[in-house]
Amino acid sequence: MRVYIRVRLRLRCKMKSNRTTFITFGTFLCVACGAFALSFLFYLTGAPLLITEIILVLLAAFGVYLIIRGVKLPKTVPLSRREATVRLAVTAVMLACVAMTKLFRFEIPMFGGSGMTVGFSGVFTSIPAMLYGPLFGAAASASSDILGCIISPIGAYNPLFTLTAFVGGFIKGGVWALIKDRKSKSLKWFSAAVGVLLIITGVGFNISFRSDGLFSGFVASAADIPSRGTVDTLEKSPMTELVTSLASYSKDSYTVTAAADGERITVPAYITVDCVKYVPKIGKNAFASCTGEVYIPATVTSIDKNAFAPGITVHVEEATAEKLKGIDNIEIVIEESIEKTAVAAVYGGGKSQEACGFTLSSTTTYASAVAKYINFLTLGPILAGGSMLLIVGFGLVMLLIRGCGDNGQTAVSGIRVFISIFAAGFVTTTLNTVILRYITYPSWAGRAFYIVWIPRVAEELIVCVIQSYFIALLYDLYRARFASRN
Repeated sequence: MRVYIRVRLRLRCKMKSNRTTFITFGTFLCVACGAFALSFLFYLTGAPLLITEIILVLLAAFGVYLIIRGVKLPKTVPLSRREATVRLAVTAVMLACVAMTKLFRFEIPMFGGSGMTVGFSGVFTSIPAMLYGPLFGAAASASSDILGCIISPIGAYNPLFTLTAFVGGFIKGGVWALIKDRKSKSLKWFSAAVGVLLIITGVGFNISFRSDGLFSGFVASAADIPSRGTVDTLEKSPMTELVTSLASYSKDSYTVTAAADGERITVPAYITVDCVKYVPKIGKNAFASCTGEVYIPATVTSIDKNAFAPGITVHVEEATAEKLKGIDNIEIVIEESIEKTAVAAVYGGGKSQEACGFTLSSTTTYASAVAKYINFLTLGPILAGGSMLLIVGFGLVMLLIRGCGDNGQTAVSGIRVFISIFAAGFVTTTLNTVILRYITYPSWAGRAFYIVWIPRVAEELIVCVIQSYFIALLYDLYRARFASRN
C-alpha cells in the first residue's frame, strides 16, 4: 500500500512538472505571438517606431520571466577531476571542429535565386551545451564567435556579438536540460501541433499573396513579380503589406548601356517605369560609338570610366565633374545647369530595352527581394512544419517496429534539439538585430524593426531545422558509443 502511494505521488509530481513546463512554454509562445501581432498593428497604423519596440521588449521580458519563474534547472553536483578533464577535452575537440567549419560556408540557392548562407559551426557548439549544461554551451558559443572573427572575419570585431553568443549558448544548454528527459507523449503532440500550425501559416500566406495578385503559383521568382509601381497600386492585405514593407528598401537601378548618335545627346535625368522614377547610371561603352556632344545631368549616380569614345566632349555640372575623375581621354565642359529630362521605359525584369534612343538595362533587386521574402514566409514555414511532422512520424514508426517502450527517443531527440537551438537562435537573432540597427548600421535605425528582424528570424528557423538533424545524430552517437564508457 505504501509503495502504491509513493508511486502514485511520484507520478503526480512528474505529471505536474510536465504540465507546468508545457504551460510555461505555451504561455511564452502566446506572449511572443501577441508581441509580434500588437507591434505589427502599431506599425501598420503609423505609430512611432519607439512605441512598437517598447511593447516588443516589455512582452519579451515578461515571457523570459515566465520561463525563469515556471521552470527550474536541474541541480548541479561537484565534478571530479576526471569528469572535468573529459568535459574540457570534448569541448576543445568541438571547438577544433568549429575552427575548421568556420572556413566553409555553404550558399543554398533558393528556387533559382540567391538564398541563404548556412554554416555548421553551430552544430559543434551545441554538443557541449547538450552534454554538459548551459555554462559549457555559453563558453563554447562565445569562443566560436571569437574564432570566427580570427579565422574568417565578416566586418570588424564587436564584443557585443560575443556576448549575445554567450547568452544564446546558455539558453541552448538550459532549454535542453529542461526537455531532454521528457518522455511523455505531450512533446510529440506539441511538436506535431506546431508543425501543422507552421504549414497552415505558410499556406495562408501563399493564398493571401496570390489573391492580392502579388504572384501566381507555389514558388515565387523575380520574373513572376510585377514592377514596383504595379505593386504599389495593388489592394494589399496585411500579409502582402508585410512582404512589400520588407522589400521596400531594396531598390532597382537602371543603367544606360548604349545611346543613338547625334549632335547633342542628353542623358535622361530620370527613368520612369510605371510611375516610379529611377536615377540612371552610365555603363561601360555606353557612348563608345557616339561622335556628338554628351550632356549629363547632376542626377546621374555613377559613370563608368570606359563609357566614352576618345576625344568626345562631355558637358556636366560642377557637382558631376567629380564623377569623371580618372577619365583623361575626353574633353570636359562645365555648365551652370543641364536640362533634366525623363524617358519612359517598359518594365522588363532586368532585360535590355529601348527607350527614346537609349538602350537600358535594369537590375531585379526589388523583385528578387519580394520573391525571397515570399518564399521565406510561404515555403519556409511549410518546410519547417513538414520536417517536424516527419521527425514525429519517424519516431512513431520506430516505436511500432520495436514494439515497446519509448524507443522513438532517438528520432524524437531531433524535435528536442530543434526546440533548444531555435529558442537560443531566436533570442540571439533578436539581440543581434538590435545591435545591427543602432551600432553597426545606424541607417537601419530609421527602418521598422520588422523589416530587418523578420527575414533574419525566418532564415534562422530554416537553418535550425537543417542543423537539428546533424546535432541529433552527433548527440545520439556520443551517447551510444562514448558516454557509457565515461
